[in-house]
Amino acid sequence: MSSSHLSFYHFANVEDPSSLRAKIYDHLYPLGIKGTILVASEGVNGFIAGSTEVVKNAFSFIQGIPGFETIKSKEAPVEKNPYSRFFVKHKKEIVTFKIDGVPSTDAPRMSPKELSDLIDSNEDFILLDTRNDYEFELGTFKKAQQLNIQHFVQFPDAIREKTKDWKSKKIVTFCTGGIRCEKAAPYLIQEGFENVYQLEGGILGYFQAEGGKNWDGECFVFDGRVAVSPDLKPSGAWICQSCHEALSKSYSHCPYCKTEK
Repeated sequence: MSSSHLSFYHFANVEDPSSLRAKIYDHLYPLGIKGTILVASEGVNGFIAGSTEVVKNAFSFIQGIPGFETIKSKEAPVEKNPYSRFFVKHKKEIVTFKIDGVPSTDAPRMSPKELSDLIDSNEDFILLDTRNDYEFELGTFKKAQQLNIQHFVQFPDAIREKTKDWKSKKIVTFCTGGIRCEKAAPYLIQEGFENVYQLEGGILGYFQAEGGKNWDGECFVFDGRVAVSPDLKPSGAWICQSCHEALSKSYSHCPYCKTEK
């Protein structure tokens, strides 16, 4: 029996997040899937895994909820479920940003093919990795720049330092699945940056469309797989049990604290 990992998010007005949380949990828990789904007044954000058929049935239920008919997902094969339990949580935000009044979908999107062509071109632009520093270190796009942040909530403060140099440049933002850019890119526009795009589908969507072209390393994911390769399979990356650094599969011991794999 094949197994799959499914990630999805959708911004929509949810009038009663607590009731929706209960509705989703009551329907999906008996299916035996594992993972986490976040519910907030701004929408849903989920990561689930299980048998391919059951996972697809679970996602069909999410699609059937009024307001979520157009939700999209990213699927990857898994040999072992990267989650041990199933949670549906009511949160203030489906991705923590802590900035009020940021629109969720105001920035134009750039397709994976368009980004690949742009990287190959000689055009002067900023390819901005909105992820955390440890994610960047494990792998990122060629030509990408980072803000040296440890948590996404630090993004607004970090970007202010770039206002003078980047204000009029073309900026393409990206993250793992796209959800962080749903807030980062509109925030840049709100702050006066003049030519901002977000990568459609994030890194995972790019892998599905373009494979590993213009990518170096592995892509960190927040589950038991630790990271995936451009083929969307677990890369073999590991977390040091002593200092908790994310490390490439090429390391047999941690270069920071010398703990063996």
